[in-house]
Parts: sequence; structure tokens; C-alpha cells
Amino acid sequence: MTIKRTGGYTLIEVMTSVLLLSSGLLAACILILYGIRIAQNTRDQAIGMATAASLAVDAKPQATEDETSMQPNATGKGYINGLWVERREQYPVQLDDQGKMWAVTIRVDVYASQGSASTGGKCLASTIRRVIRQQP
Repeated sequence: MTIKRTGGYTLIEVMTSVLLLSSGLLAACILILYGIRIAQNTRDQAIGMATAASLAVDAKPQATEDETSMQPNATGKGYINGLWVERREQYPVQLDDQGKMWAVTIRVDVYASQGSASTGGKCLASTIRRVIRQQP
């Protein structure tokens, strides 16, 4: 007696095709998640660079209520745009005899979470600018 095959697929063929299909879908999901993470990092870096550039020229978003302008050698820290920002004014040079004109180096570092690089925060953007300022 011979067994006639009447058509259809064997269990091994079905399991192989399911395995191939599921590994392809898993790879597609991993690529989508990777793309989302890259897009979020790029967005955070763009916001960080815009925040750093704006704080390099104007410290008012970080100044306290009683502080009208940053003084030479001043430091400001805090959250802006959901990011931890550290702004330092360094190396002040007095340009006139009255003490009203100063050349100051401003460094702004923007981190993804609170803390500097020494405490494990991921630096998203940094900028260093030399500005000339007239003190009131």
C-alpha cells in the first residue's frame, strides 16, 4: 500500500516559513525603534544647541529675580527647555578705567540630565564665546 500525497504543506515547511517571517518582522521592529531613538537624539541635540547659543548671548532666562545681569566670573545652573544647563563667565578683562566695559569668555554646556560630565550626564551641546559687555 502506497500513501498518496493530496497537496498542502508539511509541518516543517509551515514552521520554517513562520520562523522566517517572524525574524523579518523582528528585524523591521528593531530598525523602527533604532530610527526613533536616533530622531530623539537629534531633536535633543538641536534643542540643546539652540539653548546654548541663546544663553551665550543672554543670561536672563537663568538669572534670578534680584539679578539684572550676570557679573564677571558668574555661574548659572538650572533647567531650561527640559535640559540641564551650566553657564559660566570666565576670564574677565576690564577694558576701561570706570569698570563698565568688560571682555568675558562665556561657556555654556547643555546636558540631557542634571549634572556635568563628571557626574555622568550626557553633554548634548557646548559653546564658547568671547563677548564685550557694558555693565550698568
